[in-house]
Amino acid sequence: MKRELKRIKSREEDWKKERREWKDKIEELEGKME
Repeated sequence: MKRELKRIKSREEDWKKERREWKDKIEELEGKME
């Protein structure tokens, strides 16, 4: 049970990191469009 929770937590961290990178990419593209 605890191991499962750990795996979910680390996956959530990866997802947050990935999402942040996407957000930066999108903002960069929007900046170029202006």
